[in-house]
Amino acid sequence: MVGIGELILVSNLLVTISLLVVTVYRAKIERNQIKTIVENANAMQKLRKLRVLIKTEKDIIIENFGRETYAFLLEVINDEN
Repeated sequence: MVGIGELILVSNLLVTISLLVVTVYRAKIERNQIKTIVENANAMQKLRKLRVLIKTEKDIIIENFGRETYAFLLEVINDEN
């Protein structure tokens, strides 16, 4: 027959193991959250750099887009003839 002391020992062991599992899982979740925050920060930094680039090169971008659009329209018009 199992004594009370052995039951207490087993239950304490189970509680300890379950706390270890929960702690490891919580650490994994926190690590994933930190990784996501870092990735979001990197994405925001890249977006800011792109916005600055677009602002500084806006005239060139508009000029090139206009040329490409004009060439496309000429091509469409010539294809109709």
